[in-house]
Amino acid sequence: MSNHRTLTRLHKPLLLRNEEGAVLVIGLLIVSVLSIMAGIFLILANTERGISHNSKEEVRAFYVAEAGIQRGLPELRRYADLNVLNAVMNSGGVSTSALNAYITNNDPAGFFATYARPTGYTLFTKVNNTSATLPLPASDLPTGTGTYSGTIEVKANGTPTHTTPTANTDVYIFPYLYTITSNGSAPPGSRSVTASGDFTFTTTITTIPGLPPSQVTNSFARYALFTNSQTNASGQEVWFTAQGRFTGPVHTNGHFHFANNPSATFVGGAVTSHSQTGEFYNNGNNINLNANNNGNIDRPSFTGGAQFTRGVAEISMPALTTANAQKSIALYGDQGQSLPAMANGIYIGADASNNMVGGVYVKGDAAITPGVSGGNATYSITQGSVTKMITVNRTNNSTTVQTVGGGTQTYAGVPNGMIYVDGRINSLSGTIGANEQTTIAATNRIEISGNLTYENYEANSHPPTSPATPSAAGQNSVLGILSWENSIRVSEGLAAGDVSIHATVMASNGEFGIENYNSIAVKGTLTLLGGCITSTYGAFGTFSGSSLTHGYRRNFVYDNRMGQGMSPPFFPTTENSLTPGTAPAYTPANAVSASINNQPTWRERN
Repeated sequence: MSNHRTLTRLHKPLLLRNEEGAVLVIGLLIVSVLSIMAGIFLILANTERGISHNSKEEVRAFYVAEAGIQRGLPELRRYADLNVLNAVMNSGGVSTSALNAYITNNDPAGFFATYARPTGYTLFTKVNNTSATLPLPASDLPTGTGTYSGTIEVKANGTPTHTTPTANTDVYIFPYLYTITSNGSAPPGSRSVTASGDFTFTTTITTIPGLPPSQVTNSFARYALFTNSQTNASGQEVWFTAQGRFTGPVHTNGHFHFANNPSATFVGGAVTSHSQTGEFYNNGNNINLNANNNGNIDRPSFTGGAQFTRGVAEISMPALTTANAQKSIALYGDQGQSLPAMANGIYIGADASNNMVGGVYVKGDAAITPGVSGGNATYSITQGSVTKMITVNRTNNSTTVQTVGGGTQTYAGVPNGMIYVDGRINSLSGTIGANEQTTIAATNRIEISGNLTYENYEANSHPPTSPATPSAAGQNSVLGILSWENSIRVSEGLAAGDVSIHATVMASNGEFGIENYNSIAVKGTLTLLGGCITSTYGAFGTFSGSSLTHGYRRNFVYDNRMGQGMSPPFFPTTENSLTPGTAPAYTPANAVSASINNQPTWRERN
């Protein structure tokens, strides 16, 4: 019997072997899926990075476009500016017939392109009767930031209107919409933004009897004499007597006082009063009469077309051109800026590139002496211990400022004609150059310390008339002198003799007169070639009968150019106005002009 073993090979169950294969396949699938997902994540990450980069460029392009809007708004304010409108109108005159043509032809764009043109700036281009455009100023952003371009469009906001509320008054209203479009580019991004709003030009022309409508302006400079009250600062009545002689328009918001026969002579202009009556001396028994005279007792002389009209509308003292506006015009060239706190000194209205954009702003009290040297106009201005000599070279279109005892700086361009002293002017005398058109304004008192005359003028246009009647007819020079809060005085310290002042003087809250007029010695005759606009009526001397006992005789000679459309630059006006719109400028409130002063409507363009 034999023993043997049978060796049998053991096999794993079939099910187990299948499971092992499945695990291998699944593992491979998972690795594949993970690889695919990793690739997708990498692609998405790169895409997101690209999207993020492009989004940043789009945002930057938006802000670049917004910068263009911010540049366009102050540019528009330069044009939609009351002072610009008045300066252009007054420099060449404006007639009702010319304005009527814009109404008849429904051409508000033509009116805007013609009259809204600040000196030295590109004109709006009239597209048609309802639209005028101006390119945005060139982009001035730092290199690499991006650039913008676009347009400023002014369009009619309805039909312009013309009304005649009184027989001698014409009111013209031109309403406008504006749209500023700015296209910002920050490659590869680009965006476009618009800002829009509205404003209105309103201009009123009051016809002065004795002057044709084509020779009327809205500047206060059109008057030979204007008073808010025909009294002095103390409330005492000031009488017209035989010593007074006036040529050109005369007006008071009160009533005139006439004494003796003759009681002043009025030549060639309207004499108007808000009061329905005049007051007559009547040998010491004062009487009010709705008449030109008090028989042969008190009898003013109206000659050369002069007329006395009573009961006319009151004309308010200036509220449109303000001291702050003139400060801004002197320093920045437009009325929409707010001045920062500044130390006393003499500041030239130039930009960072030494281009003249304004005039001269003086902080603190000053002395000013205009003159002529080498054919150029000069202005010597002293503030404190500093004196600057400003030379205006119109031939070379440049301005040189030399600080006495210091350096010299030359600027491109010439001043805009506005000199503002934020204080008082302690001394003013000299010669106004042949082509100078200047307004010298001060917050406080102005003292005229000597003759102040034009370089070129005719000493006596009607010889052998005495006192003389000087004339600046045909000349370009014009001067305005303005005190906002005080008076304009002629110094009592002048030597005996005649004094000549060629200017339109205005003291909206004071008077024009002689210092200590009732106690100084007899001086002579003071001749004013221009006009006198004051709140109250300053005295120049005292009389006994027809004899001068103290001070000066008054000889006011109207500068007829003021009635023909001429006016000192940026001089206050009577009734021209800019009505604020509903959505003008997107800027801080302290940097906004009278015409564009609210938030505009913003819209991003697709």
